[in-house]
Amino acid sequence: MKCCPACGQEIPQNARYGVKLPSLKLRLFDLIAARPGISQRELYEHIYPEKAYQRRTHRSLISCHVSQINDYYAHTDIKITARPYYGYYLKAPKGLKK
Repeated sequence: MKCCPACGQEIPQNARYGVKLPSLKLRLFDLIAARPGISQRELYEHIYPEKAYQRRTHRSLISCHVSQINDYYAHTDIKITARPYYGYYLKAPKGLKK
């Protein structure tokens, strides 16, 4: 397990930038961080491969999850933003470690 460089406490595996996330939101966060500009459709197909044929629901589900992830990080400078036609991006201060 990793330790916080500032205080020495153990950092849980399901934490990113010091914030714990549920497993589904953790997967979304990791996908967006690894692939800047990923679309809602691509996120939906990675998260719900068995439901990939249900195209009508993907936009609202992904948007809701991203909004909830942003709520987890409301007290930080980290935010996931969406740009029309350009996908989702993770905005974090430079030099900040995962």
